Amino acid sequence: MKGIISLVLVLILIIVGFILLNQPENEPVVDEEDTAENTEVAQENYTNSEFGISFSYPGDWEVVEAVKPTEIRALHEIVVWESEPDPIYRPSLSIFVFFNEDGLSLEDWWQTWLDDENKEKEACVEEYADTAPCLFLPDRIEDQKETTLAGKGAIKVKIFEFDREKQCTHTELDEEYIVSVCRDSQNPNDPNEKTNLEIYSEIENSLSF
Repeated sequence: MKGIISLVLVLILIIVGFILLNQPENEPVVDEEDTAENTEVAQENYTNSEFGISFSYPGDWEVVEAVKPTEIRALHEIVVWESEPDPIYRPSLSIFVFFNEDGLSLEDWWQTWLDDENKEKEACVEEYADTAPCLFLPDRIEDQKETTLAGKGAIKVKIFEFDREKQCTHTELDEEYIVSVCRDSQNPNDPNEKTNLEIYSEIENSLSF
């Protein structure tokens, strides 16, 4: 009889142990607000002492002073781009500084640029006629309007770039210099286009000089 009782007790202990071992663990509760705060990227501040240009940008982006500006007319270029970009596309925003040698108003400076481009187009047509396309800046402008940048009057221009649309906003830095902020406004090659457009706008809105 004692043997049967002992056997029953052993079986009970085995069953209880099995139940305890197979109980699901309680998953920790995640506070969504805390998660959002932890994943938010800190902002960095940049100032160019030579021209007095300042702005904020995401901490996972970086600022590069271009050795040679990509725009041949520019005197200086500041590039802000993603530190670890997608292999397909690297989002970037460029701030160009132009020397306003003749002290022109913003409108006259921009019109002079377009006039120069038209002269180059005329020379191209004369030389190549119908054997080569002569497509210059005035031909690629899709929209142009007045706006503001860093609290100053500005000209915003949207330009066709074949595989994307570029936006450049021009304003006066002072009597000697013109500043242009250029970046994509539409790009089907950008896998994070919506996020990057928001970043571009935030950088532009933080700009001061």
